Amino acid sequence: MNIEVACSVFPTENQYLVEKALTNLFGGVSLQREQKETITVLRTAADDREGIIWLRDRIHDLRIIDVARKLLIENWDEEQTYILFDKQAASQGRVRIVDDSDQDPPLGCVHTTLRFDSVKEFEDFLSWFAPMTQDGRIIAD
Repeated sequence: MNIEVACSVFPTENQYLVEKALTNLFGGVSLQREQKETITVLRTAADDREGIIWLRDRIHDLRIIDVARKLLIENWDEEQTYILFDKQAASQGRVRIVDDSDQDPPLGCVHTTLRFDSVKEFEDFLSWFAPMTQDGRIIAD
């Protein structure tokens, strides 16, 4: 499994606040900066689940497991999937999943791409990160 996170910093934004948004979601990550004309893109990557344990726990605490699961499955292309988080909410320490088909936050999103070596690896991850629920409770697969 490989996790890649990318987030644009627009000229009108404070780069520190965008960095804070990423660390709020993914902990003390090491950020790389890439300049694209007037926009800076912040990136980080990981090869395991460690960096998203806090995010997983928040998704469970907030009872937004079904939304996360739905989007991860909808965006799955047999090799990778992605999920978007509201950058402004993350800068304030909150987790808000963006349904990319219906929403466009004014400050943009934190784009999180998850790549897997197999369908089985994706299914195992999905069962751990966003398991099936019924009446708000996690059920066994």
